[in-house]
Amino acid sequence: LTVSAKEPPTPSVQIFAEPITQLKGEPITLSWVAKDADSVVIAGLGQVNATGSRQEAVVESKIYEIAATNHFGNSAIDRVKVTVQEWPRPTLSLSATPKRVVKGRETLIRWEARFAKSVRIESFGDVPAIGERALSVTESITLTATAVGPGGSQPEELVIEAVPAKMVTV
Repeated sequence: LTVSAKEPPTPSVQIFAEPITQLKGEPITLSWVAKDADSVVIAGLGQVNATGSRQEAVVESKIYEIAATNHFGNSAIDRVKVTVQEWPRPTLSLSATPKRVVKGRETLIRWEARFAKSVRIESFGDVPAIGERALSVTESITLTATAVGPGGSQPEELVIEAVPAKMVTV
């Protein structure tokens, strides 16, 4: 009689992060899959199910390490590095079409902000990061806008000239 011992299974484990580069304070999604494991632990997060995912707000670059072990004492480890970047200073563009307007007529104000959590335009108040709005012009004005984000603030000014009807040339 020949008896052959079967080798005990070795766990396998993989961990993923999406995205692997993120702005400070923003979320990433960690997901993982372990097989042939009785215990799965993510360092700093604790015991987790063999398969799963969770969101984490990241504030610094770090390596997430996952370890899977089974009752035979076999284990496997995987790691994923997440790089955290500081928020850049917001950008803001502000334009009017036309910039010279017959008194009493409208101009179309367009704006676009990036890396901003809030945008405020004098005469409009708080506005979305990207948009456009008509503005009735009765006198020449300097329109002021400010984009604010974790990386600072960005002011922008736009001069709109109101002219009598006879001064506008096409």
